[in-house]
Amino acid sequence: MEYVEVRVRVPKPIVDFVKALVEFSGFDFEAFWERELVNTVHSIISTISGPYLDTKRLIKRYGLNEVLNDS
Repeated sequence: MEYVEVRVRVPKPIVDFVKALVEFSGFDFEAFWERELVNTVHSIISTISGPYLDTKRLIKRYGLNEVLNDS
């Protein structure tokens, strides 16, 4: 799978919390953000799903099947 590096600004209290969380849980900081971004996309698609939007087509169009099924 191809990856793209993304740089974002995040409020410091959020970063402080996540750093403490991953330190406590032993989870990798970068892996946390990657997983949460995938979870967010999955939630968005689930939320907009309905009779007027073909989410399967949307998932296919953007090649999300492998990513979302891996979550």
